[in-house]
Amino acid sequence: MKPGDLVVLLGPDALQNLWTKGIIKRVFPGANERIRTEEVPIKNGVLLTRTVARLAVIPVAADSESEC
Repeated sequence: MKPGDLVVLLGPDALQNLWTKGIIKRVFPGANERIRTEEVPIKNGVLLTRTVARLAVIPVAADSESEC
């Protein structure tokens, strides 16, 4: 995961089709330099900090014209 990736914020209280989406703003590595937490702003302007275990990357095509 890296800044700019589109992610869904996984949560036990919400249904899967209602999970919040956001774009990673900043990443925070742990002592071993592996990414442990990330900041994700969501649609209402709130900046959330979540562990990578609570995020799932949504694959996005880099160039939609290349598929034509």
